[in-house]
Amino acid sequence: MQDLIEGLASGTLSQAAFAKAFRVRRESLAYQRLLIAAAERRGHRHLALQALRRLAQDDNSRFARRNSRRLHQEITEAAAGHQEEAARKAEIPRTGARKAAQKQRDPASSPLTGPAFTCQIIANPGLKAPFSGEIQTLADALFMPERANDKTLASGVLYRDGSWCELSKGWIRALKPIPAPALSDRDQIRDLPGTHLYGGHFRGHFGHFLVESTARLWALDHLGEQPESIVYLPYRGDVAAIEKAIRGQAPFFRLLGIDLPVRTFGEVQRVERLIVPELGFGWLERYAGSPAYRDFMQSRLSAAAPAEGGEKLYVSRARLPAIKGGILGERVIEENLARAGYEIFHPERHPLEVQIARYKAAGVIVALDGSALHLAAYVMPKAGRVAMILRRSSANTADYDLQFRNFADVTPDVINVIVNDWVAGEAARADFRSVGEVDFAALFDRLKALGYLPADFRPELPGEGEVRAMLEPFQGRRGDSFRPLRRGEKHGDEDE
Repeated sequence: MQDLIEGLASGTLSQAAFAKAFRVRRESLAYQRLLIAAAERRGHRHLALQALRRLAQDDNSRFARRNSRRLHQEITEAAAGHQEEAARKAEIPRTGARKAAQKQRDPASSPLTGPAFTCQIIANPGLKAPFSGEIQTLADALFMPERANDKTLASGVLYRDGSWCELSKGWIRALKPIPAPALSDRDQIRDLPGTHLYGGHFRGHFGHFLVESTARLWALDHLGEQPESIVYLPYRGDVAAIEKAIRGQAPFFRLLGIDLPVRTFGEVQRVERLIVPELGFGWLERYAGSPAYRDFMQSRLSAAAPAEGGEKLYVSRARLPAIKGGILGERVIEENLARAGYEIFHPERHPLEVQIARYKAAGVIVALDGSALHLAAYVMPKAGRVAMILRRSSANTADYDLQFRNFADVTPDVINVIVNDWVAGEAARADFRSVGEVDFAALFDRLKALGYLPADFRPELPGEGEVRAMLEPFQGRRGDSFRPLRRGEKHGDEDE
């Protein structure tokens, strides 16, 4: 406080200096006590418990250790002490369908007795916010997919008393959390006996699958018993589409050494025992990956295939369907980099083992931003080099940067030479479907300046008219005309 007062009085207190000085309050025991008390007073007992466990890891505080034990015991006792009330809340006795379902249950197989959940913390010296290493095992959990009778997108897991298991929360994109679901009289509850791992949402898009649908699998390395299956929420409630996507990602699960059934459900399931791990990966700061998630993914994927391929790799999107977007004239990059000794690699044309082998072998990778780079970050050599060429304005460069720095000790070189974002039809923003127009001369100058090409390299460049003509194949394959975004329209969207 004295530093803040003196800086204010002397006029030297900048916004950054204030933030740095004010952050020190977190180390104050008095502040910690007030913070925990306020959280409990407002009913945020689970958040208070997470904060206490984090404080105990940071400074081995007796206050944090003592109160985390107290709060954990109180939460557990409250769940056990309100068994009858919990059972009444979880019941849906007002419908004939629900009564029939109740009759079919074997009461002895999943009695409403004992605590609602147990919790374990996977400690790691490198563990830091937003990660806590938490795994909860819920008794009689309610697995809640998206349903027409609930809020849009609402889905996740409820404790057996109908309250929200916040650890199950997912994100539709970086700043948009998925709403908590609510049980209603219209829901038919099916029973799912046994022990199952909660995987969150299953996404069909490969990049989103990596970022969101693998984020809880790390728990498989830390369980006392093997679950009978992995259960996923169907994204947008489309069960048929997600079942097809699950079959499509079967090779990836095999590469991870996972031989469990992977399942999805369109109706509420009462799961006898549901293991809910925290998100070890995901949007914003979670792109760093928790230590347990990084260990799980890197060790299993690295073991899937030996390194094989050239030292220099260009990862191309030129042969992807037009609906997936790209840039005008990516073949110009392919042809020039091939002359400079780069292997031109189209990942979608190869099985996952080959993709992993190429990324493991490459010390230098040049690529447009996209899903392939997320996979490369898991396995590429430490301290390699990555040049990421933006294919749309305002791409999520910070996400790639955070993942590569934490997984591979690599800071990507971001090259933004976008001249125009071309969009189809009535689209009003650049997204994964848009087409970028780049300044090829500036691109190759930048690659030379960064050392990805020799200083004396002379690229072969198309004329201006040739570049615009490259838009025709996109329009023909998409069946729609393209236009450049106007000033004031959005030039970037993270939701693919």
